[in-house]
Amino acid sequence: MKDPYRVIIWGPGSVGTAVLKCLHGRPDFTIAGVLCHSDHKVGIDVGTYIGRDPIGVALSNDREAVFALDADVVIYTGMVPIDHEQMDRDILQLLASGKNVISASAYWYPHLKGPDYVARIEEACRKGRSSLHGSGELPGVFLDRVAMAMTGVCMNVESLRLEEWFDVSSLPVPLMNMFGLGVPEAAASQAVPMVEPMLLRAYHEEISLIAHTLFEAPTDVRIATTFEVSDGPIALPGGTTLPPGLVSMLRFGFIGTVGSEDRFEIVLNWSLGKPERWQIEIEGDPVSLRADIHAFATLKGDQRFRAGDTTCPGHYATAVPLVQAIPQVVAAQPGIVYPTIFTSAKKDYRTL
Repeated sequence: MKDPYRVIIWGPGSVGTAVLKCLHGRPDFTIAGVLCHSDHKVGIDVGTYIGRDPIGVALSNDREAVFALDADVVIYTGMVPIDHEQMDRDILQLLASGKNVISASAYWYPHLKGPDYVARIEEACRKGRSSLHGSGELPGVFLDRVAMAMTGVCMNVESLRLEEWFDVSSLPVPLMNMFGLGVPEAAASQAVPMVEPMLLRAYHEEISLIAHTLFEAPTDVRIATTFEVSDGPIALPGGTTLPPGLVSMLRFGFIGTVGSEDRFEIVLNWSLGKPERWQIEIEGDPVSLRADIHAFATLKGDQRFRAGDTTCPGHYATAVPLVQAIPQVVAAQPGIVYPTIFTSAKKDYRTL
């Protein structure tokens, strides 16, 4: 039987913690190391950190020691806000060292950044005989797999819309405030311009990937942001209660234009306390579709959390695609690995 996949987690925040919980105790994976960014986490056993049995591997902030570890794959869940230049340097070093990388932070469609950027990645992959893959839930599975699979009943697609509701109330309060949530609207208005470029970079990649698949054409993407302010107190999972009058919802809208027509709309609702949900709408020919997807820890009583587990369904929905991609990415030829789409609408089916 094949040896377990040796996995490094780069950044044990909300998503990285969910990944660790998915890997812990499984015979098919070994957690080889965890790079953290906070001094107070250093030295804590991985199992203890996630509330499980110890495994004999401690969290470390020694980057060079983590680079030197023997591993099949690194799951990159980098710290927000993302320093993209440093992230690129880290990813290229990991790839060149022979480690495959699966990222929740970028690399859904590197070709958007031009041939020189792609050439740097491919050269590192050739040097290390490694592969790079971007995944998650959105950007990721709900658009590039679920929505695209739905277009399998459409001969042509006119437009695609996906709206997400994501509960961020389990984030550390300082990080939540940095995004512009749980603060007065004036403070949110100052925070959002720092967040928008990070999001626009990610969703321009994802929408461009879909535009290339559906229309074989590039797309321009613009962003618009709105706020909602709470009219009552908001209880956070950690026991903190926010007073009324603070921002309780951020709504980021991304519009993708192909030629002169708006073809894509992706709407993110970052909320305090509203359950995770995704709505997909496809205007197509001869069939148009609408799907509503709700996330729970268990359907028994519609519970959002299981006993003793504070990780929300949305973070697991981001983590699981990263874990499930490990065998395919490790087995792939050196280079960039894109999502596998079983069927999708095409302008000309002879090109499929």
